[in-house]
Amino acid sequence: MLSLVERGDLSGAGPVERRERYATEMGPLLARGLVLKVNDEEQKLQFIRATHRVEDHPRFQFELESSTISDRTSDVRLSLEDTNFFLEKGRHRIAIRAAAPCKLTNSGVPAQLDDVQTKASWEMTPEQQDAARRAETS
Repeated sequence: MLSLVERGDLSGAGPVERRERYATEMGPLLARGLVLKVNDEEQKLQFIRATHRVEDHPRFQFELESSTISDRTSDVRLSLEDTNFFLEKGRHRIAIRAAAPCKLTNSGVPAQLDDVQTKASWEMTPEQQDAARRAETS
């Protein structure tokens, strides 16, 4: 079993501190499990920040970016696949937005995460679950 923190590192910490630590430790790990391709060439993603809120369970939102796209002067095809927790059921929400001077001309996903419609995994077919892990844009 993988331990994200050494024993004793969080003794005395409250739930908020534990969730913040989880987010900062998981962000870089999740970035490695996201496969970003620009014109079919794999690119690295960097973890920027994470936020969380507690609903019926803690819900984390991780923000990542790739600066390699900004050096391009022509149109590019971008694809993203989430390979994290591949065998686990859960909700996947992917949104892609462009920072100036880039702009999206064709996207299969919204630019804002709150605009992504979600369903519980048991309400989806295996094909729908698989499609929720992927996004394409140009």
